[in-house]
Amino acid sequence: MCLAKSKNRANETVPQLNTPLEPLEILQIGASDVRHILKTAGRAWRHGERGLNFHVIEPQSSILARNMLLMSVILDVESELSLQDKTDLFLELYGNTLLRERTADLVRDRSSALIRVVTDEKGHLAKIFDFSNLKFRERDDLEFVFKFWRDEKKSFEVDKLWLAFSDKVPLLHKQEYLRWRMHGIAFEVRESSYSKPNRSVATVELLKQVTFEISAALVTFIERIDIQNGLSIPKWGYFSDIVTGPFFAFGQDSERKEMLKTKNGIQVNTAQEIAEYNVKSLIHEIYHKSMYSDTEAEKKEEKIVEVDDSAPPALPTAPQPPPTSFKIIYHPCDHTQTLQKKRAKLTNKFQQIYLSNAMAHHLPEVVPLLKEDGVVIVETARFMIDLNDEQIKAFGTKVMEMATEAGLQRMKIKDEPVDVEHFVFVKQR
Repeated sequence: MCLAKSKNRANETVPQLNTPLEPLEILQIGASDVRHILKTAGRAWRHGERGLNFHVIEPQSSILARNMLLMSVILDVESELSLQDKTDLFLELYGNTLLRERTADLVRDRSSALIRVVTDEKGHLAKIFDFSNLKFRERDDLEFVFKFWRDEKKSFEVDKLWLAFSDKVPLLHKQEYLRWRMHGIAFEVRESSYSKPNRSVATVELLKQVTFEISAALVTFIERIDIQNGLSIPKWGYFSDIVTGPFFAFGQDSERKEMLKTKNGIQVNTAQEIAEYNVKSLIHEIYHKSMYSDTEAEKKEEKIVEVDDSAPPALPTAPQPPPTSFKIIYHPCDHTQTLQKKRAKLTNKFQQIYLSNAMAHHLPEVVPLLKEDGVVIVETARFMIDLNDEQIKAFGTKVMEMATEAGLQRMKIKDEPVDVEHFVFVKQR
């Protein structure tokens, strides 16, 4: 798994639209999770009637499988989960290393369902997930991951890979961070026992010394060496970002600005409360194409009832129809299959292309795939904890040089801060 250093806030990438048009083709490379898809799909209705086709490339099949699991929770119409249940399950699977027993059972059951979606293309999710670009071997890789999730006898390591606290998540309460670091729980859904491992966060890495270049910054990771007969071997483990944690994507900003208020220098709302509101509102918008309302007056009208965590989830008053406004199209994890071998087929196809900071060196390769009026978004190194200020600046300089050489120019954005999270480029005119 690529280290999940891309913990910036989810970014809405849909331009203003007024009339029905052909689906917007969006390519994202190395985003690591579903935050961009969730926010863009959720708020697309605000910009007019237009379908969205998300083309996804990730460096490992385990990341694709996890993305499918998270989206399946949001798009679940068969079990008729309520909005609150979907929000709770999403955040629990997204940020916790330990799960409730009920959630672990759901992961096992959902693994079997996702295998049928990948291999037989059956079920309502098959209408949203598109695997036509994957070969049989790549589908087998996804099936292997789902089977790993179901097999509790196979373990993966977490505690040996833990690191230290970071101050790059300014709205994070220390108590929240300590709870996650000490107990593996970032989002405590309910006061219940978290005893089962979240197998969906596990990925495979070859544990050896690795030196690689991220644009201008040369970074060396000396990983724990596990050798059999002199060879490094693959290991299942937790290789995600444990310095900033899983809070940043949904728990550090919100449209509801009153949730960001401070009192006596202390954040009033926790990162979990902010994340819960953000995810709940986005899921609501995906289904209802309207603004989510969660006012204090409505909260007072709610009845307080004792919740039995072992009981089935509450059901909505009427079944929710599945979203039909977007599709997620999966591409091979080997990016050369898409960026090079299929270049002729994909030339001038995408209106928008997103590159994570770990994939920024592919910027010259994606330019031919961009439409004339398209936009390229490149994540900066602002949240790459391993780099110092000088390296972060060098990273940005290198990205700007590559963009200029590739025929791109930076888009001017009103009131853009100096310490930006993304560079936005268009073709030079």
